[in-house]
Amino acid sequence: MIDNKLKEKIDEVKTEVKNELDVMKSQINSLEKKVSDKDTDSLRQSNTRNRFIIKNLSFDERELTEDELTKHKVKGMLRDGLGLANVDIKSVHRKESRGALPGIVVVETSNMENKKEVMKNKSKLKSSRQFEKVYIENDMPLETRNFQNAMRTVLKEMGKDKDYKFAGSRLLAKRT
Repeated sequence: MIDNKLKEKIDEVKTEVKNELDVMKSQINSLEKKVSDKDTDSLRQSNTRNRFIIKNLSFDERELTEDELTKHKVKGMLRDGLGLANVDIKSVHRKESRGALPGIVVVETSNMENKKEVMKNKSKLKSSRQFEKVYIENDMPLETRNFQNAMRTVLKEMGKDKDYKFAGSRLLAKRT
């Protein structure tokens, strides 16, 4: 009788410890993922010179785990939409979506010439039926993006948001 009660207590303690261990493992995994995401984000933010952003490129669920799939999709868009088959891509990363639209794709080329070629031909996407809603922009540091968002908010409050536009990191008056 005492043995049975003792066994029950031991089993109870074992299950409690096992549950706590599972919770700790999941927390450790979550923290490891956050740290690795921070590392990749800091690496990606270190140099924007050879990078550009692609917006509204179609999304496939498998891209969450396979950057190679996103890389093939980007190469296809560059080849079919821009007519550039020889652009050397160093890395591709899709950011998580924050709404109904697909997340942005950060593309890094191996040299500045490849990026210039893409930026020169990006207007061809408008005439491509498959990629007419896809946009390509220069990658900017976080501080520049935050400044532009703050400036847009100020202009909107003043009622002048229709009179100005950003060209790169400069604020320009629109011609009427």
